Amino acid sequence: MSDTQKVQIAPQAAYVEAQALIEFYRNRNLLLAQQAFELAGTVEAQAAEIERLSTPGDAEKEA
Repeated sequence: MSDTQKVQIAPQAAYVEAQALIEFYRNRNLLLAQQAFELAGTVEAQAAEIERLSTPGDAEKEA
């Protein structure tokens, strides 16, 4: 058997806590989605820059 104790919690308190957690994770997910979007754009821009610098003829033209 476990040594855990059961504690009575008011339904309203449980509901409020659940809503707060839902809001927290919704905001967290939106923030992470925004950061992933920004990082994807950065990676795409860097890949284009690498491609531009890797092309033999273009680097000499710019110099």
